[in-house]
Amino acid sequence: MFGSGILDTVIGLIFVFLLVSMLVTISNELIAAALGARAKYLKLGLERLLGTDWARAMFAHPLIGGAQALSAKHPAGGYVPSYIASRSFANVLMALLHDSAGSVRQVRRTLQAVITGAVDSGATVETLKSQVAAALPNINRLVLAHSHAALAEAITRDLASLGERLKTPYTVADAQADIQRLIDGMQTRYLREMIEGLPDLRMRDALLALFEDAQNDVEKFKENIEIWFNNSMDRISGWYKRRSQRAVVILAVIAAVGVNVDAILIVKHLQANSGAREALVAQAKVFADKAPSMVDPTAVDPARPSIASGDNYKGTIVFSAPAAAEGEVKLASDIAGVKVTPSTAKVQPGDTGVAFEVETVLSDTPAIATISAKGAAEGAFRLEVRQSLSAQFTGVQNSLKDLGLPIGWVARGSPAQEKNGQVIPRTFNDGLDRMQQHLIGWLITALAATLGAPFWFDMLNRIISIRSTGKAPEEKPKSPKEVSTPVEPGQTPREADRAAARRD
Repeated sequence: MFGSGILDTVIGLIFVFLLVSMLVTISNELIAAALGARAKYLKLGLERLLGTDWARAMFAHPLIGGAQALSAKHPAGGYVPSYIASRSFANVLMALLHDSAGSVRQVRRTLQAVITGAVDSGATVETLKSQVAAALPNINRLVLAHSHAALAEAITRDLASLGERLKTPYTVADAQADIQRLIDGMQTRYLREMIEGLPDLRMRDALLALFEDAQNDVEKFKENIEIWFNNSMDRISGWYKRRSQRAVVILAVIAAVGVNVDAILIVKHLQANSGAREALVAQAKVFADKAPSMVDPTAVDPARPSIASGDNYKGTIVFSAPAAAEGEVKLASDIAGVKVTPSTAKVQPGDTGVAFEVETVLSDTPAIATISAKGAAEGAFRLEVRQSLSAQFTGVQNSLKDLGLPIGWVARGSPAQEKNGQVIPRTFNDGLDRMQQHLIGWLITALAATLGAPFWFDMLNRIISIRSTGKAPEEKPKSPKEVSTPVEPGQTPREADRAAARRD
């Protein structure tokens, strides 16, 4: 194909830019991980979103603070995750909202103790009624002492209604089920009252607006919380990217000079060596088949926790339904390189999850591990085990060395390496010569690296698509009805289409 040599040169240059960009990105992530930068920005963002007290409670909750890589210790002390899934945020915020209403929590516990005691003692309906009646004065005191007027009124009304129902003919099972339904529904039944009782005016106004937009639908309210959280996380990501861009520019210059990647020299080498072009294009094609997540180490699915291979992790499996009875669950991983502890856990009625820890084996192969719980309750947790940043850095370095291009520095070189300026300068004048020889090429490479690996990965796929098919990657074939029919002399396009249809 005419111009294929130029196209191959472009592919080769883009591939080099991609590898250098990956080197810069990984270096930036290594520095960010050492400084805990992502965790710091997440903590700052949540404090601005929720306030210091609520943010602290959020991080302390097992679903958030318990789901993290054990090696990711925050420099300021303690463990702070670098990301939070929006669904986990919504669930924990609902739990914190419920906990903020101490009376609701106390009423639930008191009524649950009544049911548990009745089951253990084999109580009759009359005994169950008397136990509820005995508990009601204490419950009423708790409600009046710890609730604002609207919440106290709602709880008192429901408890009075429960007392009236218990006066009617009941079986023990029906009575227990009725009380259990009241307990289970408390977290959502009094949601508006709990929000209105929040002392933090900013949180109260924000959550009330989201609740009213959901038109009192609890699931829609959770979705609104997720959207609110995701919008805030987008702003936090913008802060982080703007702050890290300066570091990326500096690292790009260091990478271009440190690895000696002169874009102009590479273009001249590829134009003069068809064998080098073909070999580089073949390597680029293989690399282009990789998933984008392999190219960008920062590409983390927020709905799926992710750790580096060789790290340990602790998290919580949320059951698909609360445990109905006391029993055991078995925890296991579907990947041999991910060991789960404990292997067996005991659950109590009403438990909604179980904590676990995993130990991963250092590996160069990324994987998605499913941690499952089966037995008295069931659930699953998916964990992405990525190649460690240090291993990725070494891999990219080796890939650059294996390209067969005039890249890198040597202590003693061949005449060709001397000519290409790859020999480490021994004197100040040698350094000035190398600077004069490579400066423009280094700057081009550094500028290209600041565009990021995802940009060059997408560009590489587009150019390879053009080279392979000769068709623009966005072009789509027309359907048969849209393909025009050849027009005979004197025919209109419509007459030609009708004639073609008759022939068919």
